[in-house]
Amino acid sequence: MTPLRKVLLVAALLSPARTWCADAARFQVYVDVSKTPDAQPYVKPVKALCEEWYPKINVILFGKDFPLPFNDLHIRFEPKIEKCDGPNCIEAGGFADENTIQINFGSLGRMKDDYRAMIIHELTHINQHYKESPGTGWLVEGIADYVRHRYFEKDIQPKLLELDGYRFGGSQVDEQAKLRKQGYLFGYTIAAPFLYWLELRKSQGLLVALNIALRQGSYSPDLFQQHCGAPLDALWQEFIQQVADSTIHK
Repeated sequence: MTPLRKVLLVAALLSPARTWCADAARFQVYVDVSKTPDAQPYVKPVKALCEEWYPKINVILFGKDFPLPFNDLHIRFEPKIEKCDGPNCIEAGGFADENTIQINFGSLGRMKDDYRAMIIHELTHINQHYKESPGTGWLVEGIADYVRHRYFEKDIQPKLLELDGYRFGGSQVDEQAKLRKQGYLFGYTIAAPFLYWLELRKSQGLLVALNIALRQGSYSPDLFQQHCGAPLDALWQEFIQQVADSTIHK
């Protein structure tokens, strides 16, 4: 690709998409495929997805009239993305940082799930924009998967019986023990159905209360006692007992 064509391509693909959110604030979505020109067919659908879901997720998390955290969203396709913990690196489908989502274009063809669902998870992280709070990683990821599976994929109900593939009474003794004690700490698609169950059975406004507290930096596990009438660990025990009973009688 000549330098001139590359400049023209980037300029076209970075043209802003505008819409109005619940609080009438204007925001723009930019999609950058300058490093991966073959990803150009994804530009319009990804931009449309973010235009629709960025304000929608904000209402799900915080209720109406809560301001969006950023006026600009940046979606950047990369040839490859790796997350490293010291010398150990694994390939990632994508990740969010502040107002930017990076997408691993090299992994899209290998994804078993709809790639848009992954973007919804990462977009939720942008909406969350929480203050630093130690010990809340499970909740951050659980909420992101809660939004993905309840509102986008709409498949969270069956996961109440599966807990991300773990089945009580199986052969994975250590994992089963961890699940039974404080399994919500696994986050993601284990914490997500737990949060869904709490919303259905204990407190319909729990998710909004949790999200506002996390954004303000005032989160405490005591919120579960306040809104659901029992400590977090006791609620988990009640939840997994129901899951185990449901699995037995399935």
